[in-house]
Amino acid sequence: MQKEWPFDGLRGVVRMWSDPALGAGALERWMTGRPPGSVAMLSRVDSRPGSGEPTEPDPTPPSPRDRIVRFWVEGGERWRIELGTGGADGTFVSDHGQWLHWTGSTAVSGESPSHQPPPGLPGEVHAMLDPDELLSEVEVTPTGRVVIAGRDASGMMATPRDPDHILWPGAQELGLALDDQIRLLLRLELLFEGKAFHRLEFVELELDPELPDDLFRLDLPPGVPVLRTPPPGELGRGRRPPRPEGWPRVGWRGIHLRWKK
Repeated sequence: MQKEWPFDGLRGVVRMWSDPALGAGALERWMTGRPPGSVAMLSRVDSRPGSGEPTEPDPTPPSPRDRIVRFWVEGGERWRIELGTGGADGTFVSDHGQWLHWTGSTAVSGESPSHQPPPGLPGEVHAMLDPDELLSEVEVTPTGRVVIAGRDASGMMATPRDPDHILWPGAQELGLALDDQIRLLLRLELLFEGKAFHRLEFVELELDPELPDDLFRLDLPPGVPVLRTPPPGELGRGRRPPRPEGWPRVGWRGIHLRWKK
């Protein structure tokens, strides 16, 4: 049975923070004891562009990163997503599954299933907006009351119900904040040994705002060609191979969630 949206429209600003050094360390320690090959590890050696020769990694620890995602959604069918300040990292608009992506120099269009956001919405943000699948796979422990983006929420720590269930590579538990009035997450943290290495949090949230029609359009510069991606189903996806015995079961991934209405 499909559920109704609890609001007609929404405007949100989400801050995405990550610490690559903490994340890499968490992933390395988390991998200990797991079957070889069960989770792909990133290579520690890069290749010099154009040479094919390996180079030693930069010894300087990468700095924590901040990114802003702004989005507007109407009825689950019309979207505008701006990545970075003022859409500096790309802007997506979508109307009933027909989407357009503008990078500032290149335009790409495509199709998404109805009531599913365009590909520009980060998977973690998608899971915050529709957390039912995630919450069904975890046990939660209340941690207290919090106020985020001016809204009251319940803080909680979440661990997988199934010990072999991977919530997210590198994460032992999740820190969550569930809005008191509508079923969405105002905060999502990935933690290892009590330390967060990836965090998403609403900094602005407005329900049922007035959204003009031109918000869901992009006016491209004259003469810009629009590249068309194949419609869903034309890429010839094969079936997923069976999971080898002893490998952990990888469960929730926000990018696989689907909007319902």
